[in-house]
Amino acid sequence: MPAVRRSSKPTGYQAMIKAATGAPEKLLPTLERIMRRDVFHSTLDWQSAVEFARGARQALAFYRRDAAFYDAETAQLAAFFVCAQAEQALASARVDGDANSIAEAERALALSQEGLDAAHAALETTYTATS
Repeated sequence: MPAVRRSSKPTGYQAMIKAATGAPEKLLPTLERIMRRDVFHSTLDWQSAVEFARGARQALAFYRRDAAFYDAETAQLAAFFVCAQAEQALASARVDGDANSIAEAERALALSQEGLDAAHAALETTYTATS
């Protein structure tokens, strides 16, 4: 199964978050998600520049307060994505009908499901510990 490739260039919102917070690039997608869900409970496009910068700093404060939770959540989201890719690869292998490809895709799916289960358990443990 191919590895997940991420763009090394931040999105427009992420560049604005970085300018407002100075946060490292690896944290920018998490801060954007926190802003959408926990700060503004909405999309980000209706914010003024001042409100956006304030929201970015608030998202960083939320992250710093509960970094273990947000990191575990990010790991679970990544595991969901890997599992979905494995499911798609298995569906494609079944369409192709090659027994070896099907067996390999089934193994990859089983491993990705184990990873998802582990990520979910880690998130639950973190949530319980921080509640």
